[in-house]
Amino acid sequence: MIQSSRRKRAALIIGKGSIAFAIILIVSFCHTSLAVEAFKPANGAKISILTPANGAIVPTTFSLKLSATRMTVMPAGVPHTDSGHYHLLIDDSKPIKNNDHPKRAYPAAYDAFEKGQRETSLTLSPGAHTVQVLLVDHLHRPHNPPLLSEKITISVVAPISLKPAKKP
Repeated sequence: MIQSSRRKRAALIIGKGSIAFAIILIVSFCHTSLAVEAFKPANGAKISILTPANGAIVPTTFSLKLSATRMTVMPAGVPHTDSGHYHLLIDDSKPIKNNDHPKRAYPAAYDAFEKGQRETSLTLSPGAHTVQVLLVDHLHRPHNPPLLSEKITISVVAPISLKPAKKP
């Protein structure tokens, strides 16, 4: 009876030790995988803003269309070489560094690109704005070196009411 009790206690300790070891192993693996450098983009890779054009005058809500050459646009969280998803940078002048985790993406468009989309409807306030797109890896890190579109400047105008003036 004493041996049986000792065996159960030993099995319990080993069982708890195995769980603790598994947790340590998982945490170590996750930490290691997050510390890995971002993917290098394919040779000749390029991303660009198709519409609107640089210098365009657009309404407050307009269509933004993007293009990638020699890179595959995929949903976030899917690790694959020569791929990524877009992060949109509006009126952003900070330089992009390797392994940045850009949380400065425009919130309304950020979710729009999480699934690998290449087009979205964007709403901005009236005035001049700069728009630039960054292709990031599955963990939202810029590629190494960063893969950025040209920065464009657009003028956003509020809609004009065409109601006839009331006569006095």
